[in-house]
Order: sequence, then structure tokens, then C-alpha cells
Amino acid sequence: FENGEYSNVYWYYGIVVKKNHNKVLKALEDNNIEYRHFFHPLHKQPFIDSKEILKNSEFSFENGILLPIFNKLTTSQIKFIAEVVLNEM
Repeated sequence: FENGEYSNVYWYYGIVVKKNHNKVLKALEDNNIEYRHFFHPLHKQPFIDSKEILKNSEFSFENGILLPIFNKLTTSQIKFIAEVVLNEM
């Protein structure tokens, strides 16, 4: 929600990698690029007693990667991260 009074704080850039997911993760690790998996689906948390299958949440968790973004990330670093990901997809 951005209206001039409030602005988003971009702290990760999320992508979904449908093919070669593990290769992309390995390439990120090999190049010392930190990442996170998408957040664990809420319906799978131990404090929620749910047998429901939420396909989109599970797909996102299994295929999503959160790439780093911060105010001192340079354009050349962004290009490098993008190249590492794209070379493995």
C-alpha cells in the first residue's frame, strides 16, 4: 500500500522457479548469494490443525525463492544475481 504517506519496504525479491529449482539454489550458494525459501504455508504450521490442501501455498513454498534486496545493492550486483539465476533456468 503506497499513497505518499506510506511506502513498501522491499526486503526480498520473490521469484518462482518451476524448472531446475535445485540447480538455481546450488548456483546461488556457489556464488555466495544469500536467499530464502518462500514462507512456510500457514496451514502446515504445527499450531494449526488442518488437513486441508492449499495447492497454491504449497506450490509457492516448494518453488519460490526470495532473493536479497537492500539499499546498498549495486546495479552490477543485481545483474550478477540475475545472470546466475537465468543461467540455470
